Amino acid sequence: MKQTNVRKQETTYEEIVATERRRHSGRLAELKRAEKLIRAIAPDLRSLSARGVCFSVGDLSMMLENCRPFTEWQSRRIWALRIWSGSISQRDDQLIEGFIGLGWRLESVTNDRLYPRVVLRRPKTRLRVTLEATVEFATALRDRTATECAPSSDAERKQ
Repeated sequence: MKQTNVRKQETTYEEIVATERRRHSGRLAELKRAEKLIRAIAPDLRSLSARGVCFSVGDLSMMLENCRPFTEWQSRRIWALRIWSGSISQRDDQLIEGFIGLGWRLESVTNDRLYPRVVLRRPKTRLRVTLEATVEFATALRDRTATECAPSSDAERKQ
């Protein structure tokens, strides 16, 4: 049988340029879709950069991502701005701590074993960012929020 989806390797200069233009136009379209969120969090990104916290603006970053839980597949989409910190995993944790230090609140942490995703939300707004974390840091965040949300012993005595 004949294969219908055979990818042809670019061999001429014109083909290579055309491929890069298509890729570039796709990236510009992603940035245009995320423009509203990028502009809204620009002051936070400037303050993180001034503190020396690194983040990427490359192909895997600054794009919209649906952060709706898989269990709520019938509900409407919840869009968040995905920010990638680069290839060094310690930067992921520094970026999350930086956003939390600026007043962002933890909304959810996925249970992914390799690359857990952390969704942070700016209070009193619908602005969300999605960040990757190390497994240890994601577990610590989950434990920290569990203890913050647990009722205190005084409140239990009154009931």
